[in-house]
Amino acid sequence: MAAPDVRIIVRPEQDFYLFNQEQPVHFRVSAKDETVQHAEILRSVRLNCTVYDPKGQQVTFKTKPNDTTTVYSYVSFALRKKSYKSGVYRYQCRAISENLKLEKVLTIIDYLTVNPLAEGEMFIPLSDRKKVTLIIKNRGKQIHYTNEVHNYVCVLEGPPIDALRFQRNEPRWISRENSKSAVALENVLYVTEEASIGYYHYRCFYNKNGLKLHSELRFSVLDKNLMTLDIDPIGHSTFVYHTQGIRPAFRCHTKYLGTNTLHRPIWRLLHGQSDFVIKDETDYTQSQSTVYLVDDKEGQSTFQCSLR
Repeated sequence: MAAPDVRIIVRPEQDFYLFNQEQPVHFRVSAKDETVQHAEILRSVRLNCTVYDPKGQQVTFKTKPNDTTTVYSYVSFALRKKSYKSGVYRYQCRAISENLKLEKVLTIIDYLTVNPLAEGEMFIPLSDRKKVTLIIKNRGKQIHYTNEVHNYVCVLEGPPIDALRFQRNEPRWISRENSKSAVALENVLYVTEEASIGYYHYRCFYNKNGLKLHSELRFSVLDKNLMTLDIDPIGHSTFVYHTQGIRPAFRCHTKYLGTNTLHRPIWRLLHGQSDFVIKDETDYTQSQSTVYLVDDKEGQSTFQCSLR
């Protein structure tokens, strides 16, 4: 039996760990209320561990050569012959002539399971291979008008593991535009009625537990009374024809929104069978999109110009 004040500690201390995470992870024996001298002695104790995966099956464990307390990939230094599943791994360790028995439990997540399998690796069903990533909810709305309210929620998503689920709402927001600011409260970004008109660029990030993730969000707040889309030629219906090899064209542009790629005008065919191509002709003065007719078919077509 192990002494009650002796245990295995892991550094860095994390809520969960990643297979092949960049930052090295160290196991060592520790004692309660240990002094600096005791810590130096216990740090040299070699651990001989047996590791069990989430299903209770034993997996190979080797320590790194010349560093008896560093665990690489937490399972083995040898090339992995299969893909390990995310979950809780149990370490049963012995030390000091097999007389000291200790146990440590770690949650380890396979962050790279979405990558192609290496030769010899065992296939894991897609349902078990969920990538750890950031999801921004409600991001479909990217144009806001004054006096409207909206919120964006950034969450950490991944395999159905408790340790990861507890971190779901831990991502945070940072503004990438010094001149504009929405209201960020923990993992929720609020666009309030008082939001100033302009272009916003925010980053959601999560830099914990061996992960460095970020996702960009861009949106605009506009004054609806000042926003117009101009179509050239003017009018709802227009007669066009080919002449001297010049293709008929209709231009849709706006000067209010500037030239950012997020809010450029978009054309689409609502009715008719005209063949056409669309070209983005935005420059530093205005956002502009042009539809060119490329055939000489007779008939009627209806096009719509809108903003994303």
